[in-house]
Amino acid sequence: MEKEKIKYSIIVPVYNAQRYIERCINSVFLQTETNWELILIDDGSKDGSGEICQRFAALDTRVKYLYQENKGVSAARNKGLDIACGEWITFMDSDDWVEPFHLATFNKQVEKNVDLCINSFIIDLYYGVRTFNYLDSVSKNKNESLDLFLGPLKAHSQFLWIKAFKSSIINKYGLRFDVSVSLGEDNIFILSYLLYVKTLSSTSIATYHYDQIDENQNSLGRKKRPVKDALHQIKQNTTAIYSIYEQTGRESLLHYSSDYYYTRVFERILVQNKRKIGGGFFYKPALTGDFRSFIKDLRIEYVQDRLIRFYWLSFDKPINAFVLFNYYIIRKCLTLKTIRCVVAAKHVVKRALRHA
Repeated sequence: MEKEKIKYSIIVPVYNAQRYIERCINSVFLQTETNWELILIDDGSKDGSGEICQRFAALDTRVKYLYQENKGVSAARNKGLDIACGEWITFMDSDDWVEPFHLATFNKQVEKNVDLCINSFIIDLYYGVRTFNYLDSVSKNKNESLDLFLGPLKAHSQFLWIKAFKSSIINKYGLRFDVSVSLGEDNIFILSYLLYVKTLSSTSIATYHYDQIDENQNSLGRKKRPVKDALHQIKQNTTAIYSIYEQTGRESLLHYSSDYYYTRVFERILVQNKRKIGGGFFYKPALTGDFRSFIKDLRIEYVQDRLIRFYWLSFDKPINAFVLFNYYIIRKCLTLKTIRCVVAAKHVVKRALRHA
Protein backbone atom coordinates (compact mmCIF):
# COMPACT_ATOMS: atom_id res chain seq x y z
CA MET A 1 0.00 0.00 0.00
CA GLU A 2 1.29 3.45 -0.95
CA LYS A 3 2.24 5.59 2.01
CA GLU A 4 -0.14 8.50 2.63
CA LYS A 5 1.31 11.86 1.63
CA ILE A 6 1.82 14.38 4.40
CA LYS A 7 -0.80 17.10 4.05
CA TYR A 8 0.60 19.87 6.27
CA SER A 9 4.13 20.84 7.26
CA ILE A 10 4.06 23.15 10.28
CA ILE A 11 7.36 25.03 10.64
CA VAL A 12 8.23 26.57 14.01
CA PRO A 13 11.48 28.52 14.63
CA VAL A 14 12.49 28.16 18.28
CA TYR A 15 14.79 30.47 20.21
CA ASN A 16 14.91 30.58 24.03
CA ALA A 17 11.22 29.71 24.22
CA GLN A 18 11.11 27.18 27.05
CA ARG A 19 8.24 29.06 28.73
CA TYR A 20 6.01 28.81 25.66
CA ILE A 21 7.07 26.01 23.32
CA GLU A 22 5.28 23.18 25.15
CA ARG A 23 1.93 24.96 24.83
CA CYS A 24 2.64 25.56 21.14
CA ILE A 25 3.48 21.90 20.46
CA ASN A 26 0.56 20.56 22.52
CA SER A 27 -1.88 22.66 20.49
CA VAL A 28 -0.61 20.92 17.34
CA PHE A 29 -1.06 17.49 18.94
CA LEU A 30 -4.69 18.40 19.67
CA GLN A 31 -5.53 19.02 15.99
CA THR A 32 -8.58 17.19 14.65
CA GLU A 33 -6.69 16.91 11.34
CA THR A 34 -3.93 14.42 12.14
CA ASN A 35 -2.06 14.29 8.82
CA TRP A 36 0.75 16.71 9.63
CA GLU A 37 4.44 16.98 10.39
CA LEU A 38 5.79 19.45 12.92
CA ILE A 39 9.24 20.84 12.10
CA LEU A 40 10.97 22.46 15.09
CA ILE A 41 14.07 24.46 14.17
CA ASP A 42 16.13 25.31 17.25
CA ASP A 43 17.99 28.51 16.35
CA GLY A 44 20.76 28.15 18.92
CA SER A 45 18.63 28.32 22.08
CA LYS A 46 20.54 28.74 25.34
CA ASP A 47 17.69 27.64 27.62
CA GLY A 48 15.80 24.35 27.85
CA SER A 49 13.87 24.75 24.58
CA GLY A 50 15.92 22.12 22.77
CA GLU A 51 15.35 19.46 25.42
CA ILE A 52 11.58 20.06 25.33
CA CYS A 53 11.51 19.79 21.53
CA GLN A 54 13.61 16.60 21.55
CA ARG A 55 11.29 15.03 24.11
CA PHE A 56 8.30 15.53 21.79
CA ALA A 57 10.30 14.28 18.79
CA ALA A 58 11.05 11.07 20.69
CA LEU A 59 7.35 10.58 21.42
CA ASP A 60 5.97 11.01 17.89
CA THR A 61 7.60 10.44 14.49
CA ARG A 62 5.57 13.33 13.05
CA VAL A 63 7.79 15.73 15.01
CA LYS A 64 11.16 16.64 13.48
CA TYR A 65 13.77 18.50 15.51
CA LEU A 66 16.79 20.25 14.00
CA TYR A 67 19.41 22.40 15.69
CA GLN A 68 21.42 25.19 14.07
CA GLU A 69 23.77 27.86 15.36
CA ASN A 70 21.94 31.15 15.86
CA LYS A 71 21.29 32.58 12.38
CA GLY A 72 17.93 34.28 12.83
CA VAL A 73 14.30 33.45 12.16
CA SER A 74 14.57 33.65 8.36
CA ALA A 75 17.39 31.09 8.22
CA ALA A 76 15.45 28.84 10.62
CA ARG A 77 12.32 28.95 8.46
CA ASN A 78 14.39 28.32 5.33
CA LYS A 79 15.87 25.20 6.92
CA GLY A 80 12.33 24.06 7.67
CA LEU A 81 11.30 24.65 4.06
CA ASP A 82 14.31 22.64 2.86
CA ILE A 83 13.11 19.48 4.62
CA ALA A 84 9.31 19.97 4.55
CA CYS A 85 7.38 17.12 2.92
CA GLY A 86 3.81 18.43 3.23
CA GLU A 87 1.57 19.39 0.35
CA TRP A 88 0.82 22.58 2.27
CA ILE A 89 3.18 24.70 4.35
CA THR A 90 2.11 26.70 7.37
CA PHE A 91 4.03 28.43 10.13
CA MET A 92 3.73 29.11 13.84
CA ASP A 93 5.66 31.27 16.29
CA SER A 94 6.93 29.37 19.32
CA ASP A 95 5.05 31.56 21.82
CA ASP A 96 1.67 31.20 20.08
CA TRP A 97 -0.91 28.40 19.92
CA VAL A 98 -3.76 27.21 17.73
CA GLU A 99 -7.30 25.98 18.22
CA PRO A 100 -7.91 22.23 17.63
CA PHE A 101 -9.73 23.04 14.36
CA HIS A 102 -6.89 25.16 12.90
CA LEU A 103 -5.81 22.68 10.21
CA ALA A 104 -9.37 21.44 9.67
CA THR A 105 -10.35 25.02 8.84
CA PHE A 106 -7.60 25.11 6.22
CA ASN A 107 -9.01 21.82 4.87
CA LYS A 108 -12.34 23.45 4.04
CA GLN A 109 -10.50 26.06 1.97
CA VAL A 110 -8.16 23.55 0.31
CA GLU A 111 -11.26 21.76 -1.01
CA LYS A 112 -12.05 24.90 -3.03
CA ASN A 113 -8.91 24.32 -5.14
CA VAL A 114 -7.09 27.52 -4.15
CA ASP A 115 -3.40 28.44 -3.94
CA LEU A 116 -3.53 30.35 -0.65
CA CYS A 117 -5.67 29.80 2.46
CA ILE A 118 -6.18 32.46 5.13
CA ASN A 119 -7.73 31.90 8.58
CA SER A 120 -8.90 34.59 10.99
CA PHE A 121 -7.08 35.02 14.31
CA ILE A 122 -7.21 36.12 17.94
CA ILE A 123 -4.77 38.45 19.70
CA ASP A 124 -4.39 37.53 23.37
CA LEU A 125 -3.71 40.81 25.19
CA TYR A 126 -3.13 41.45 28.87
CA TYR A 127 -6.45 43.29 29.09
CA GLY A 128 -8.47 40.70 27.15
CA VAL A 129 -8.72 39.19 23.68
CA ARG A 130 -9.38 40.78 20.32
CA THR A 131 -10.70 38.65 17.48
CA PHE A 132 -10.03 39.67 13.89
CA ASN A 133 -12.50 38.08 11.49
CA TYR A 134 -12.00 38.23 7.75
CA LEU A 135 -14.84 37.77 5.28
CA ASP A 136 -15.63 34.31 3.96
CA SER A 137 -14.42 34.71 0.40
CA VAL A 138 -12.96 32.84 -2.58
CA SER A 139 -11.37 34.44 -5.63
CA LYS A 140 -11.89 33.10 -9.16
CA ASN A 141 -8.74 34.44 -10.83
CA LYS A 142 -5.52 36.39 -10.26
CA ASN A 143 -7.17 39.81 -10.54
CA GLU A 144 -9.80 38.90 -7.97
CA SER A 145 -7.06 37.52 -5.71
CA LEU A 146 -5.19 40.83 -5.80
CA ASP A 147 -8.42 42.75 -5.21
CA LEU A 148 -9.17 40.65 -2.13
CA PHE A 149 -5.62 40.74 -0.77
CA LEU A 150 -5.30 44.50 -1.19
CA GLY A 151 -8.87 45.18 -0.09
CA PRO A 152 -10.74 43.23 2.60
CA LEU A 153 -7.67 41.11 3.47
CA LYS A 154 -5.13 43.94 3.56
CA ALA A 155 -5.40 44.45 7.33
CA HIS A 156 -2.71 42.28 8.93
CA SER A 157 -1.82 40.83 5.52
CA GLN A 158 1.79 40.56 6.73
CA PHE A 159 0.91 37.87 9.28
CA LEU A 160 2.50 34.63 8.10
CA TRP A 161 1.00 32.24 10.61
CA ILE A 162 -2.67 32.50 9.54
CA LYS A 163 -1.86 31.31 6.03
CA ALA A 164 -1.33 27.96 4.31
CA PHE A 165 0.90 27.94 1.23
CA LYS A 166 1.20 25.32 -1.51
CA SER A 167 4.59 23.63 -1.29
CA SER A 168 4.50 23.05 -5.07
CA ILE A 169 4.52 26.82 -5.69
CA ILE A 170 7.22 27.44 -3.06
CA ASN A 171 9.47 24.76 -4.55
CA LYS A 172 8.81 25.56 -8.21
CA TYR A 173 9.85 29.20 -7.81
CA GLY A 174 12.48 28.67 -5.10
CA LEU A 175 10.77 30.97 -2.62
CA ARG A 176 12.69 31.55 0.60
CA PHE A 177 12.92 34.13 3.39
CA ASP A 178 15.41 36.98 3.01
CA VAL A 179 18.08 36.37 5.66
CA SER A 180 19.29 39.98 5.38
CA VAL A 181 15.97 41.24 6.82
CA SER A 182 15.43 40.77 10.57
CA LEU A 183 11.89 42.15 10.80
CA GLY A 184 9.24 42.20 8.09
CA GLU A 185 10.68 39.14 6.37
CA ASP A 186 7.19 37.58 6.56
CA ASN A 187 5.73 40.29 4.35
CA ILE A 188 8.41 39.91 1.68
CA PHE A 189 7.85 36.14 1.53
CA ILE A 190 4.05 36.51 1.33
CA LEU A 191 4.25 39.13 -1.43
CA SER A 192 6.72 37.01 -3.40
CA TYR A 193 4.32 34.07 -3.12
CA LEU A 194 1.37 36.27 -4.11
CA LEU A 195 2.94 36.77 -7.55
CA TYR A 196 2.13 33.14 -8.36
CA VAL A 197 -1.31 32.91 -6.74
CA LYS A 198 -4.25 32.44 -9.10
CA THR A 199 -6.94 31.85 -6.49
CA LEU A 200 -7.15 32.33 -2.73
CA SER A 201 -9.63 31.82 0.07
CA SER A 202 -10.29 33.40 3.46
CA THR A 203 -12.53 32.41 6.34
CA SER A 204 -14.18 34.24 9.23
CA ILE A 205 -13.27 31.35 11.57
CA ALA A 206 -10.53 32.43 14.00
CA THR A 207 -8.08 29.63 14.77
CA TYR A 208 -4.70 31.15 15.66
CA HIS A 209 -3.81 32.77 19.00
CA TYR A 210 -1.20 35.52 18.70
CA ASP A 211 0.08 35.84 22.27
CA GLN A 212 0.95 39.35 23.40
CA ILE A 213 0.40 38.66 27.09
CA ASP A 214 3.59 36.71 27.72
CA GLU A 215 5.19 37.48 24.36
CA ASN A 216 8.74 36.13 24.18
CA GLN A 217 11.11 38.88 25.32
CA ASN A 218 13.60 37.57 22.74
CA SER A 219 11.19 38.47 19.95
CA LEU A 220 12.71 40.80 17.38
CA GLY A 221 9.53 42.84 17.47
CA ARG A 222 10.43 43.97 21.00
CA LYS A 223 13.97 45.02 20.17
CA LYS A 224 14.96 48.47 19.02
CA ARG A 225 16.95 48.12 15.82
CA PRO A 226 19.73 50.35 14.50
CA VAL A 227 18.46 52.97 12.07
CA LYS A 228 20.45 51.48 9.19
CA ASP A 229 18.90 48.04 9.75
CA ALA A 230 15.38 49.43 10.15
CA LEU A 231 15.67 51.45 6.94
CA HIS A 232 17.00 48.41 5.08
CA GLN A 233 14.02 46.35 6.24
CA ILE A 234 11.54 49.04 5.21
CA LYS A 235 13.14 49.43 1.79
CA GLN A 236 13.17 45.66 1.18
CA ASN A 237 9.49 45.37 2.03
CA THR A 238 8.57 48.40 -0.07
CA THR A 239 10.52 47.00 -3.02
CA ALA A 240 8.62 43.70 -2.72
CA ILE A 241 5.28 45.53 -2.92
CA TYR A 242 6.46 47.84 -5.70
CA SER A 243 7.74 44.91 -7.80
CA ILE A 244 4.21 43.48 -7.95
CA TYR A 245 2.97 46.92 -9.04
CA GLU A 246 5.55 46.91 -11.85
CA GLN A 247 4.46 43.46 -13.00
CA THR A 248 0.72 44.04 -12.79
CA GLY A 249 0.35 47.79 -13.26
CA ARG A 250 -2.34 47.87 -10.58
CA GLU A 251 -2.62 51.35 -9.10
CA SER A 252 -3.69 49.96 -5.70
CA LEU A 253 -0.20 48.47 -5.30
CA LEU A 254 1.40 51.86 -5.86
CA HIS A 255 -0.90 53.24 -3.16
CA TYR A 256 0.06 50.36 -0.86
CA SER A 257 3.82 50.70 -1.42
CA SER A 258 3.68 54.48 -0.90
CA ASP A 259 1.66 54.18 2.30
CA TYR A 260 3.89 51.38 3.61
CA TYR A 261 7.15 53.23 3.02
CA TYR A 262 6.27 56.65 4.41
CA THR A 263 4.31 55.27 7.37
CA ARG A 264 7.06 52.83 8.40
CA VAL A 265 9.86 55.42 8.07
CA PHE A 266 7.84 57.80 10.23
CA GLU A 267 6.79 55.29 12.91
CA ARG A 268 9.82 52.99 13.09
CA ILE A 269 12.63 55.45 12.45
CA LEU A 270 11.60 59.04 13.18
CA VAL A 271 9.33 58.30 16.16
CA GLN A 272 11.40 55.50 17.71
CA ASN A 273 14.55 57.63 17.53
CA LYS A 274 13.02 60.94 18.62
CA ARG A 275 15.04 63.37 20.77
CA LYS A 276 13.76 65.30 23.77
CA ILE A 277 14.06 69.07 23.66
CA GLY A 278 12.75 71.88 25.86
CA GLY A 279 13.15 69.94 29.10
CA GLY A 280 11.44 66.88 27.67
CA PHE A 281 8.14 68.58 26.81
CA PHE A 282 8.80 68.52 23.07
CA TYR A 283 10.45 66.13 20.66
CA LYS A 284 12.10 66.27 17.29
CA PRO A 285 13.13 63.48 14.91
CA ALA A 286 16.66 62.26 15.54
CA LEU A 287 17.24 61.90 11.81
CA THR A 288 17.58 64.31 8.98
CA GLY A 289 17.92 63.78 5.28
CA ASP A 290 15.62 63.12 2.38
CA PHE A 291 14.00 59.68 2.59
CA ARG A 292 11.75 60.61 -0.30
CA SER A 293 14.18 59.75 -3.09
CA PHE A 294 14.10 55.95 -2.55
CA ILE A 295 11.59 55.17 -5.33
CA LYS A 296 10.56 58.21 -7.33
CA ASP A 297 7.06 56.89 -8.06
CA LEU A 298 6.10 56.74 -4.38
CA ARG A 299 3.55 59.41 -3.54
CA ILE A 300 3.01 61.06 -0.16
CA GLU A 301 -0.62 61.69 -1.14
CA TYR A 302 -1.28 57.94 -0.82
CA VAL A 303 -0.38 57.79 2.90
CA GLN A 304 -3.56 56.75 4.73
CA ASP A 305 -2.91 58.27 8.17
CA ARG A 306 -3.79 61.96 7.74
CA LEU A 307 -1.38 63.18 10.40
CA ILE A 308 1.58 61.27 8.94
CA ARG A 309 0.62 62.43 5.46
CA PHE A 310 0.49 66.09 6.56
CA TYR A 311 3.85 65.67 8.29
CA TRP A 312 5.56 64.51 5.09
CA LEU A 313 3.84 67.21 3.04
CA SER A 314 5.23 69.74 5.56
CA PHE A 315 8.67 68.13 5.73
CA ASP A 316 10.35 71.14 4.10
CA LYS A 317 8.61 73.55 6.50
CA PRO A 318 10.38 72.93 9.83
CA ILE A 319 7.87 74.70 12.10
CA ASN A 320 4.85 72.93 10.62
CA ALA A 321 6.65 69.58 10.69
CA PHE A 322 7.68 70.15 14.32
CA VAL A 323 4.09 70.86 15.41
CA LEU A 324 2.69 67.85 13.55
CA PHE A 325 5.39 65.53 14.90
CA ASN A 326 4.71 66.53 18.51
CA TYR A 327 0.96 66.30 18.04
CA TYR A 328 1.45 62.71 16.86
CA ILE A 329 3.58 61.89 19.93
CA ILE A 330 0.97 63.43 22.28
CA ARG A 331 -1.85 61.53 20.57
CA LYS A 332 0.05 58.27 20.89
CA CYS A 333 0.83 58.85 24.57
CA LEU A 334 -2.81 59.65 25.35
CA THR A 335 -3.92 56.46 23.58
CA LEU A 336 -1.51 54.36 25.65
CA LYS A 337 -2.64 56.05 28.87
CA THR A 338 -6.28 55.36 28.00
CA ILE A 339 -5.48 51.67 27.47
CA ARG A 340 -3.65 51.52 30.80
CA CYS A 341 -6.62 53.13 32.56
CA VAL A 342 -8.99 50.57 31.03
CA VAL A 343 -6.68 47.74 32.12
CA ALA A 344 -6.43 49.14 35.65
CA ALA A 345 -10.22 49.49 35.87
CA LYS A 346 -10.70 45.88 34.72
CA HIS A 347 -8.26 44.65 37.37
CA VAL A 348 -10.15 46.61 40.07
CA VAL A 349 -13.47 45.08 38.94
CA LYS A 350 -11.98 41.56 38.91
CA ARG A 351 -10.57 41.97 42.42
CA ALA A 352 -13.90 43.30 43.65
CA LEU A 353 -15.77 40.35 42.14
CA ARG A 354 -13.33 37.86 43.69
CA HIS A 355 -13.89 39.33 47.15
CA ALA A 356 -17.64 39.86 46.77
